[in-house]
Amino acid sequence: MADNYYAAYIRKSTDDQSDQHQRAYIRDWLSENSIEISEVDFYSETGSGAKSTRDEFTALIESIEDGEY
Repeated sequence: MADNYYAAYIRKSTDDQSDQHQRAYIRDWLSENSIEISEVDFYSETGSGAKSTRDEFTALIESIEDGEY
């Protein structure tokens, strides 16, 4: 069960890539909307967008379908 009302998904393709630009964009959006980062559950993973199984993305979708967000 999610502890927060908000969720964010972050994906990078390889371990050599950084996800900091995605995190910065999310932090900026949260700030603009008066939402504390502590109110957000983050789902993040490394893997190709073409990959058919993305565990964290699937977990996020299941949480949404279960009414957690």
